[in-house]
Amino acid sequence: MQADRVGKYHVIAKLGEGGMASVFLSCVPGPGGFHKLLVIKLLKGDLEHDEDFLAMFMNEARIAARLNHPNVVQTYEVGVDGARHFLAMDYLDGQPLHVVLRKLGRGRMPLGLHVRILADVLAGLQYAHTLRDFDGTPLGVVHRDVSPQNVFVTYDGQVKLVDFGIAKATGASSSTQSGMFKGKLAYMAPEQAGGDSVDARTDVFAVGVMLWEAMAGQRLAANDGQTAILGRRLSGQEPRIRDVKPDADPELAAICDRAMAHLRDDRFASADEFREALEQYLDRTTRRLGNRDVAELLTREFADEREHIRRVIDEQMRRLLRETSTSLPVPVLSAPPGAFDGTAGRVDRSEATRRVSSSDALPVLHGGGGASASGSHSTVLAADVGPRAAPGPATGRGVLAGLAFMAIASVIGIFVLLSLKLQAPAKPVSAAQAPDASVAADRVGLSISFGPAGAIARLDGVPLADNPFVAQVPRDGSMHRVDVEGPGLKSETRMVSYEKAIVVAISLLALEDAGAEASTAPSAAAPVLGGPWPAGGALPAATGEGSKRPGAKPAKSASPIDEKDPYKP
Repeated sequence: MQADRVGKYHVIAKLGEGGMASVFLSCVPGPGGFHKLLVIKLLKGDLEHDEDFLAMFMNEARIAARLNHPNVVQTYEVGVDGARHFLAMDYLDGQPLHVVLRKLGRGRMPLGLHVRILADVLAGLQYAHTLRDFDGTPLGVVHRDVSPQNVFVTYDGQVKLVDFGIAKATGASSSTQSGMFKGKLAYMAPEQAGGDSVDARTDVFAVGVMLWEAMAGQRLAANDGQTAILGRRLSGQEPRIRDVKPDADPELAAICDRAMAHLRDDRFASADEFREALEQYLDRTTRRLGNRDVAELLTREFADEREHIRRVIDEQMRRLLRETSTSLPVPVLSAPPGAFDGTAGRVDRSEATRRVSSSDALPVLHGGGGASASGSHSTVLAADVGPRAAPGPATGRGVLAGLAFMAIASVIGIFVLLSLKLQAPAKPVSAAQAPDASVAADRVGLSISFGPAGAIARLDGVPLADNPFVAQVPRDGSMHRVDVEGPGLKSETRMVSYEKAIVVAISLLALEDAGAEASTAPSAAAPVLGGPWPAGGALPAATGEGSKRPGAKPAKSASPIDEKDPYKP
């Protein structure tokens, strides 16, 4: 398996990481310029031989491959690449519900829209609960982890239930070990928390908790420890919505109380029955809300984040297209402008180095510390072989074959000379070689400092001789790669865009301090967009440009999720 590919999928960005799998944005190319964005969920390398985790992953694959509903994320392929197990799923352009709630803050999420989203979640759950196998046998699917983190809302207003990683189904090969929780305790039904059997009403309880929080504008389990939450959940002592919000709508409050009933026989019998109750409430209290209303809210609140993701994807797609167009296994008979000066084998080193070393870089935009995992790509350059000799008087296939052989031999000779040239070690770049600082109109300032002693930094694959390295670089708007490594140190990669002044400061940790060897997951240097998957989060701010300045505070949007209160801005 190549470092930047999973099967036929080209990895272009990292979306998030959970306890069991890493999630990447990828592109699958096809004939006629066809390209489709998909999400790859890849089982972590250190879990490939763990029977329990592998069983959970394959259980998710078995369930996900059968799900096909507008309110459930679509899975297209379940596969194995080498020893790595993966799922290929639909790419959702939007935000997880917990990120939406955190950004809006308490009280700003319109209750009607929140109820609309929950009704759509229940539609997806009803489909999953009633799903049958190909022979008509009920699968008995129970999600078991319904929460704002696993509800995704797209910019066009669609609501999708994601992550069936711990879902239960009839005949599933994985089981819960004694004393081990699967799911989030804050949204867990009493029977699930107590280790009893679960059914569709277990997921109904979880959506009931989400409805309670929507009405109260706060977490049900805010500021409480796990022991306190578990004790109340098992004893049925959860506060009712009218205990904390006396002015709650009586109809909606009654719906919430029934969904959160301690005994499952007192709850709604199905997700569909719960959804019908919410739809009747919406019909009575509001104009008919739909996808357009949800889309308007997200488009307004996440305009900057959406534009940021679009720029990253556009840049990565351009890089991928450049890579595939210059990595063909056969030479072409036209040279890039300026690559040669007319003498066979002489190459513009700056251009060749840039194309060979930076075209395969996958940016890290957020949480992207760790080992570099760039791909190994070869770039083939070819030159004009000069005017062809006029053919002699002899004509025929023999002469034509001879001319063709001579032309091919000339091209091969040029390619061999060029390959030898490119294999020479890159000469370290010094700040003294940088352009004059007075030339500023089309250039930006770049400062790179790195440590500790023994660390080596490279910019687009070229070693930096000075520390700190300070230079003026062309304002090209493209992504450029900074790699820092050293013996006994955990490597780190940053991607910076030459758009405005950039300050990068990287201090590597010793491997034992970092806690583990560098990850072997593909494209650890891919840009991390954050998002719909476990451990995803608010979108990062611009990369490289001061994000690692000494003493600088981390951007607010990049702060970790407050598991006790994801509504908190």
